Amino acid sequence: MPSSFFLVYFVPLKLYFLLVTVAFLVVLLVTPFVKSVALRYDWIDLPGARKVHRQAIARVGGISIFLGVASALVVGYL
Repeated sequence: MPSSFFLVYFVPLKLYFLLVTVAFLVVLLVTPFVKSVALRYDWIDLPGARKVHRQAIARVGGISIFLGVASALVVGYL
């Protein structure tokens, strides 16, 4: 196979793997912190008759996902 095959397919895959790994690790590390802040400031959703969950759940979990995606974008642009 020519070397252009390697450059076209393998190098972007390594970059994508790095970006997914960075996003995963940031979400994994930030989620407990966001959860503790949500519990401290009472940003929780309590179970009720129309709810599926059986215990209190933090409403601000999307912050962790946002930070993970943002960090992957920052690493991708470096």
